[in-house]
Amino acid sequence: MSPLIHRSIEILMKKMSDRCARGEPFDIYAYFKRFTMDTIWSCGFGLDTDMQNNVSDPYLFNSQQVFARNKIRRIILVLTILITELRKVWRSIFQSLGIVRYWLRRYIPVTQRLINENPATWIVKQANGMIEKRQHFGHTDRTDLLQLMLDSMSEEDLIQDSPASFAKSRDSEAEVPLVRKITKSEISANIFLFMIAGYETTSTALSYITYVLATHPEEQQKLQEHIDAYFEPETEHTMPTYETVSEMDYLDMFIRETLRMFPIAPTAITRQSTDDFPIEGIGVVPAGTLITVDVYNLHYNPNLWGPLDPHEFHPERFATKRHPMAWIPFIHLLHVFLPLSRLSLNVHHHYREQWYSHPLIILLLIFFNEGALQYIIYLVGLLPSAFYIELRKPSNQRDYSVFVWLVLRSFAYVILNALLKSLSIFLSSLLYVKWRMRLVLYLHSFYFTQQRYYHLLNMTQQKQTRENDYQNHSIQTKDTDDHQQKSVDHIITTSSSPVVTSNLLIDNPDQRITQDVDSLCRSLSSIIPLLVISPFTIAYYAYRTWQITGYYGPLAITIYFLLWTAINKIFISIVSRTIFQQNTSEGSFRFLHAQIRTHNETIAFYHGDAFEHKRFDNYLLKTLVPLLYRRTWQEFLLNLSTNLYDYIGSIISYLLLALAIFVFHFYDHVSTDDLVQIISQTSFITGYLIYRFNLLNDLTEKLTVIAANTHRDSGVGKTSLFRVLHSLWPVNIHGSFSYHLANAYLLPQRPYFTNLALYDELSYPDVHTLPSGESQQQIVHLLDEWNLTHILDCVESNLFTCPKYAWQDLLSPGELQRLSFIRLLLRLSSPNDPRSSRLTLIFLDEITSSLDVNMEMKMYNYLVKQNLTLISIGHRDTLRQYHQYELKLHSNGEYILENIQS
Repeated sequence: MSPLIHRSIEILMKKMSDRCARGEPFDIYAYFKRFTMDTIWSCGFGLDTDMQNNVSDPYLFNSQQVFARNKIRRIILVLTILITELRKVWRSIFQSLGIVRYWLRRYIPVTQRLINENPATWIVKQANGMIEKRQHFGHTDRTDLLQLMLDSMSEEDLIQDSPASFAKSRDSEAEVPLVRKITKSEISANIFLFMIAGYETTSTALSYITYVLATHPEEQQKLQEHIDAYFEPETEHTMPTYETVSEMDYLDMFIRETLRMFPIAPTAITRQSTDDFPIEGIGVVPAGTLITVDVYNLHYNPNLWGPLDPHEFHPERFATKRHPMAWIPFIHLLHVFLPLSRLSLNVHHHYREQWYSHPLIILLLIFFNEGALQYIIYLVGLLPSAFYIELRKPSNQRDYSVFVWLVLRSFAYVILNALLKSLSIFLSSLLYVKWRMRLVLYLHSFYFTQQRYYHLLNMTQQKQTRENDYQNHSIQTKDTDDHQQKSVDHIITTSSSPVVTSNLLIDNPDQRITQDVDSLCRSLSSIIPLLVISPFTIAYYAYRTWQITGYYGPLAITIYFLLWTAINKIFISIVSRTIFQQNTSEGSFRFLHAQIRTHNETIAFYHGDAFEHKRFDNYLLKTLVPLLYRRTWQEFLLNLSTNLYDYIGSIISYLLLALAIFVFHFYDHVSTDDLVQIISQTSFITGYLIYRFNLLNDLTEKLTVIAANTHRDSGVGKTSLFRVLHSLWPVNIHGSFSYHLANAYLLPQRPYFTNLALYDELSYPDVHTLPSGESQQQIVHLLDEWNLTHILDCVESNLFTCPKYAWQDLLSPGELQRLSFIRLLLRLSSPNDPRSSRLTLIFLDEITSSLDVNMEMKMYNYLVKQNLTLISIGHRDTLRQYHQYELKLHSNGEYILENIQS
């Protein structure tokens, strides 16, 4: 396996050397993770992969997803650490969910898009495939872990492991125990376990070791001398072997000391005692007791790791024999998350508002208005019972004046009700305006200071640095000789103040400041009136319901509300994530169209219509439309749940009345007229209590929105001449051009690149180019010839990997012009493209404006050797030597055409 490990190490060292040669800081932990996974799969199981160069490799992606934790799992992880009894419960829940997900994906094809396959299941499938492939082709000469396990596999694939399993010996009648063989399922499980056990632990340990090397140069030098003593350059002893590494005592002590100071374990682990045992000063700990061990304090205990200071790095301390349980380096890795502080909204210093228009004053007005509104609603709710009483009176008891007063009072209540409701909406709208104004001003104060708008819109975000101790250290490698040495000679570290970083980018800040702020403030302002008064109204009507039905009435309504709210909460979280993804994709889709608006002329010069058409349709159909379908289906389930709650709630009020009348006989002694009045009032009170709960439940829709959001004068028409010649601008001429557009190619002044893979960018605007090994080699050769090999680092040396950011942001103008020139070279040298043989005329619109004279000379000499006709726009006198005629345009419309060669 040594050659395979050596190959992986060489790839890792080359990538880091290339980065440090340019003096760029980079996330070394990400390199170590890909290196570790590449080594595990290639050395352990013979998988021919290139994970270090291809970050989109499916094995790498699914292996990383096994360790990924969402918010729910993080909370559950903390709960299971604090309350160990919950482990079995959560394990059962996740197993059940896994079974449901498996059957849904298997029998309902549409769910395969909505529900991702379990990454662990995917890895086990690949492991079974590797086993079957090895079994089909027979024994190989590889001595990797997979082959060793296959050699131990029985012919029947499974033999019962039982003490009673015996077989007759060939040489005697004596019975001998049957040897237990490994099974296919066990091999598959061991492959998965080997990947889990080696991935995060090894990569994290390498990062810690790198950090120690960077912060302890004297120990780095000592370790280097120790390694040099075992490996002699330019001899057969240059490649490490297992036997040689096992003899390197100081290397072993160095690694152990690193893992002592930075254990790849939680700060606390829990174990259960198997027997009763005494502890001095505590007493006897009974069997079955759960005991928590503080690993961090254990590794820094001076009684265990003295006499040298445990807080200092001294590998020699492991030369002394220690207690076997004093060192616990590998258990499990906990991630530390720094909380974000809340932002307070302050009014912009340029804007002064009156005290009476402050949002808190508006909130106070909303509170009093809602209180008055609820009182009027209560009075309106009692009106039907009053009408029942008046209309049911006998003729000799009827009082017309009382009935007229009741009607006038009813109209007054209804008018007040409408007025207060309208006032509530009006105050909510005022609150929306105030909140949006203050929030946008607050965001503007950050957006337009320290050039944050530039960094958010144009600059790439630095990768998140890994927290090694209790401070942030950005690890970078530096080559001491950029021209001669190719290996990493030493490592340095720079320390910065702790900051909170995020893997999520602030995408489309224009949308965040405009649309998302509007949606957030409008949704919040609309639910505020309900939130400020609901606790009081619910408490009051619950009390009145208690008086009518007893305790079971409000208890039943509350349980019903909590149960259905829990169901809706599940749908809310699902829909919120989908809305957030849709908003992000909508912003990106809008940005793509904005690119067309910005670069329309350049695209027209390239004749990129078909390419852009295909790119936009692919984004719509493969990214946006699936999200729209997913949201539609999820909102259907959410609306179904909410509507069921509303309509079932209307029945519960009558069920409670039925219990009071038929079961508990609360109103047997009441007359019929009084019972009608009681039923009317009771149905209103219980119904309104359910209605107030319904209003809270109806907030789910709004909460999903909140949870989610040539020499010439400047400007005389040089490029305009190209627009006419390239048929972008219509013009009336007497005759026609002497060339056909199919024979011409234009290199614009502003090259157009997006965020596609490098192969697609260089093939632009051709949408039918099929990749081949020859074309890939040609691209790599041209990148090297034109000093652009470093841009491969942006795509992990993979021509088919899309960069995380647009090429316009990653490359300088000079690099973009050279990359655009390579497009032309590929077009000219393509043997399978019939258009390349027809190219005879090249338009060059200041394509060397960002390049030096030497690079300009190289470009034009290449085109001249191809016997092409060149028409150039440029500033430099050096361009004259490559042309025969010069056209000078003046701002007054005059021009001069002269022969340069004469």
